[in-house]
Amino acid sequence: MTPAEEPRLDLLVHRMTWEADGVLSIELTHPDG
Repeated sequence: MTPAEEPRLDLLVHRMTWEADGVLSIELTHPDG
């Protein structure tokens, strides 16, 4: 992996983690939805 690709990968993983946390929070707050 080139150094230029590493920041993009970090950003992608961070975004995926943030989105997963958001979905989990929504499910916990609105179990019926």
